[in-house]
Amino acid sequence: SYRSRAVRKCQPDVMGYTSVIAACASTYGTKKEKRHAFDVAHRTFIECCTHDAPNDVTYGIMFKGVSRLLHNREERDRYARTLFNLACDDGCLGEMAYSRFEEAVSPELLLELTGGERGGRSSYADLPRSWKRNTKMRMSAGQNQKSKVDFSRHELRP
Repeated sequence: SYRSRAVRKCQPDVMGYTSVIAACASTYGTKKEKRHAFDVAHRTFIECCTHDAPNDVTYGIMFKGVSRLLHNREERDRYARTLFNLACDDGCLGEMAYSRFEEAVSPELLLELTGGERGGRSSYADLPRSWKRNTKMRMSAGQNQKSKVDFSRHELRP
């Protein structure tokens, strides 16, 4: 961590945190190596939430990590559910994040969380606008409300 070296002026921003998470999400190797990569991504995401605000890309890359690095379906669904709720609360469910979310979760959880039709899927365009209010597309209209993530309603743990 940058704090352990007493470097206070050189603090990572959301792009730096997202880059670390992306490197982890792209890890190949054994289950043990992938699990370690996920744990690093998780800790990085938590640090990002504490010191900056994750954006729609950060959430999308975390969903990629969930999909690629967590092998147990129940754990993947549990983690993805919480991450999805955080992304929606933050208004950061961008198209890429939603696509990665779809890849990460079971069809049952996708149906439950998005209200899609059984056997089908919800269209990104049909999702509530509040879930997307701080995405890159919305930010160009000057509507970004940057704030740290509120974990009080969600427990995000591996």
